[in-house]
Amino acid sequence: MSEDNLTEPNNGKPTAAENLRHDLSGADLSGAKLTQALLEYANLEGASLSCADMQGANLSYAAMREADLTAVDLRGANMFETRLDDADLLGADLREANLMETDLRHATLHRADMRNANLTSAVLLYADMSGADMRDLDLTLADVRGLKVTQAQLAELVVVA
Repeated sequence: MSEDNLTEPNNGKPTAAENLRHDLSGADLSGAKLTQALLEYANLEGASLSCADMQGANLSYAAMREADLTAVDLRGANMFETRLDDADLLGADLREANLMETDLRHATLHRADMRNANLTSAVLLYADMSGADMRDLDLTLADVRGLKVTQAQLAELVVVA
């Protein structure tokens, strides 16, 4: 599948059916340039996206369970209701990303840069954010039971239960 198919849909916005065709489960996309990729509803379960450039990508409703997202650049990405349970986001750049209602249970977010990210109503059950930069992170109504945050930077963290 060419990169063009992921970033330049025909006639403007892709239809839901066009998005559903993106079955990239288990794919090795390490280091890929997927800036502003349109991957709504995509299946990326178990995919390797380490060091990929996904700035501004739309990954709403994507299935990314157990994906390798180490050192991925997801600045400004839209990940509304994305399934990231058991995903590895070690050193990921999630600044200003929309992670509202995203499932991050048991995810690894060691040393992730999450400044100004929106995790409103996200599920972070037993996720590990050790050493993460959580300044100005919005965790309003997020489920943070069992969340590990040792050595994290927490200035201006917003948590409303």
